[in-house]
Amino acid sequence: AAEAVAASEAAARARSELEARAAEAEAAVAAAREQAEQNQAARLVLLGESNAKLEEQLLEQRAEVERQRVLHAEAVSAWSAGRKAAEEEAQRLCEALKTAEAALATAS
Repeated sequence: AAEAVAASEAAARARSELEARAAEAEAAVAAAREQAEQNQAARLVLLGESNAKLEEQLLEQRAEVERQRVLHAEAVSAWSAGRKAAEEEAQRLCEALKTAEAALATAS
């Protein structure tokens, strides 16, 4: 009977120790999950910051492209106006030359 009591007490101690270890393991799993969630949240924050920087760079590049487009359009417009003015000046000079040639022919 004493052996049965001793075995029962030993079994109770073993059970108690196993329950304590199980509780410790559950606490470790919960802590690991919490750490994983914190790590995931930190990764999402960093990813969001990275995306924000990329979006800012994209907006800056789009603005630069638009500025270059406007400058190109202005340059084309100025070139076109200059060409038209040159053609008009050439036409005027041709007419002046014809007038001068006619006057010279009349004078001689």
